[in-house]
Amino acid sequence: MRLEAQEISFSYGSEEVLKGIDLALEEGEILGLVGPNGSGKSTLIKCLNRVLHPKGRIRLDGRDITGMSTREIARCIAYVPQALSVGMMMNVFDFVMMGRRPHIGWSVGDRDVEKVVEAIRLLGLEELAFRRTTQISGGERQKVMIARALAQETPILLLDEPTSSLDLRHQMEVMELVQRQAQEKGTGVIVALHDLNLAARYCDRIVMLKGGRIAGTGRPTELFLPEKIRAVYGIEVEIHRIDGVPYLIPIRPSGEAAA
Repeated sequence: MRLEAQEISFSYGSEEVLKGIDLALEEGEILGLVGPNGSGKSTLIKCLNRVLHPKGRIRLDGRDITGMSTREIARCIAYVPQALSVGMMMNVFDFVMMGRRPHIGWSVGDRDVEKVVEAIRLLGLEELAFRRTTQISGGERQKVMIARALAQETPILLLDEPTSSLDLRHQMEVMELVQRQAQEKGTGVIVALHDLNLAARYCDRIVMLKGGRIAGTGRPTELFLPEKIRAVYGIEVEIHRIDGVPYLIPIRPSGEAAA
């Protein structure tokens, strides 16, 4: 399924946060959103999922999303926010089962249970399945939210900082799982990341945001250049290649302050 956004703009009150964003996501592609704090990454993801209602047009396989019901959208797009409210009083299994709501009729079926069990196993959450979400760590909650999205069984995933609470090993494991979903199932993924090295390693294309506008689009090898990082982030970096993948080493703040 192809997702296309045209001239997406959004304001919180009088503050314009997104300014004429155009992007497209192809089937089986991982598209990384990067940029400094406040550049609009999370807001853009919420707009694409209609959590927020922007100006502009969003289409799924050519169909305008504004003409689709919430249930129809949820069958196409799964969304993982940055954080899960710790006040949700349910166990992990039931929380992941919430991902099946767009597909469930009058009752939970065998396929629903199968997909929940599969998602829990993929994220290595078997031992936590019947623990309450209030009794697990922040990193574990992050993995539970990803499991819920996988159980939703959609052709598109929107992930907002899915690795921010995870240690290095689990960051890579989660991103490799996302990569397999794209490669093996054709899932299109938009993922907001702060870690540019994770973005370089796992994303097919990058959209770099600054001040609510697109500062650059391209493959990591095309976009992750010292002059571009300086202009967008206000830092000096060294860039090395490991197996052809850019690896960024921050050196110092530059004279160009990121805005």
